[in-house]
Amino acid sequence: MQARTLWLRDHVPADAVVMSELPRADYLYSGRHSVALHGYSSEAALDDAIQQQGVDYIISGPGVLWTNNSVPVVTDEWKVVEPMIQALLRVGRLQVAYASDGQQVVVYQVVDGQ
Repeated sequence: MQARTLWLRDHVPADAVVMSELPRADYLYSGRHSVALHGYSSEAALDDAIQQQGVDYIISGPGVLWTNNSVPVVTDEWKVVEPMIQALLRVGRLQVAYASDGQQVVVYQVVDGQ
């Protein structure tokens, strides 16, 4: 969590809109306006939400489902959303802005004009 929010705080404009599975935490620690990344049924629906909400960046990483041993795991929601993000990356709608060591967390920048 710390790597992604520190990177956002240090590299993303203060008025940027960030889409993530943890919008409240990302806002709290980065100070960037954040919107929820969940509930999308298709790549087109996700892309529409990106446009409608003015999203500038998307955070991709294991969703946090804290277990008794406090280890983040991939949530069922993330298994649905991640392929949509990868599809938008392949068509040039997104580009990688940051990848943590081991690529546990990737921040994508939205490419305008699509």
